[in-house]
Amino acid sequence: MLLPKPLATLKSAAALLIVAGLLAPSQRGVHAAGMLLRYHFVVGQQFSETETDFDTAIFKTNVASLNGTTQETDRYIANFRVTKVFPDGSSLLRITYSDIWITKNGTTTQYPTPSIVHQIRLSPTGIVIGRITTGSVAYGIVANDLPTGVTSPQFNEYPQAHIAKGGTWDQQAPIPGMGALVLHWRLQATGFMAGRPTINVGVAINQPFHATASGMNFDGRITGSGTAISFEDTGANVVPSRQQLTINAEVSGVVNGVTVHGTWTNTGATGILP
Repeated sequence: MLLPKPLATLKSAAALLIVAGLLAPSQRGVHAAGMLLRYHFVVGQQFSETETDFDTAIFKTNVASLNGTTQETDRYIANFRVTKVFPDGSSLLRITYSDIWITKNGTTTQYPTPSIVHQIRLSPTGIVIGRITTGSVAYGIVANDLPTGVTSPQFNEYPQAHIAKGGTWDQQAPIPGMGALVLHWRLQATGFMAGRPTINVGVAINQPFHATASGMNFDGRITGSGTAISFEDTGANVVPSRQQLTINAEVSGVVNGVTVHGTWTNTGATGILP
């Protein structure tokens, strides 16, 4: 059984966990209370990263036709280019995609490159000020088949005040069909590589989960964690990163007049190559 489409937004949650590998905060000034984390870009900067998402869903219920295990692997390249930096420090990012491969239950399909272009104005603290999306998915492709990171990229936010190593902050991240996730961030370390500043951040999720799809209620818990080490000037990953996300839920409801009860487990992981 395929993952019910309203629950496919789980990929949005996974995307949030790995976004630290897409764009990292800048270390702009040291204060007695710590560092001031801010995005900082220069017009003309370009970088690309390859993302691979692994997802396994297992249904175990009293209805045989619903039961089974599905597996999916999505791989694509995200291309970033900075087109403008505003006087307030916000930046305009142009994001395109290429080399989209999706494997479902052992069958791999190479998708034509979509003409989707995101132009996102990002504040120095990571708040999306404006978003314009043009283009569309390629002919014959359903948008829901594409990874959420392609159709709706998201970004992590940073604290307004200075923060020391080991300091933490939270971010509310609305996910359609799932309410809001609370991301718990931690500044783990800073350093240098090849003479360039780097920053190491970790993120975790641990909260109740509820969703409704296809006449069924899913109630349980969602947990996840991840880390990323990135160059502070471009936000590009220094080394490959891997994050994970798991949902364990009880299933209940009525489908086609039949009362359903059982469990649903969804385990996902995301890897990013610089």
